[in-house]
Amino acid sequence: MTWTRLLTSVLLVGAVVSCKPKEYVCTQDQECVASNGGYGRCAHSHCAYSDNTCPTGWRFDDTAGADADLCVDPEYLVTPDAAPADAPSAVDAPSTD
Repeated sequence: MTWTRLLTSVLLVGAVVSCKPKEYVCTQDQECVASNGGYGRCAHSHCAYSDNTCPTGWRFDDTAGADADLCVDPEYLVTPDAAPADAPSAVDAPSTD
């Protein structure tokens, strides 16, 4: 391979890689607004949007870094501060008086 072809190949690969969108990190659902005006949700610090072809119904967008275009895992959809469904509520909890 000549140096000219090698240099051209390297430049082409660099151009293709640089076309990838920059990674966007979110902290809350309100930050995830689609270009069509629809809303998504922040899951695992990346924006995800409704996609009926995914088991969870959510797919990361192309700004999700290593997760880009992948279906969202169910574990990423759990709200960390949400109590389990069978946990006693404040009303059911025993009194500490």
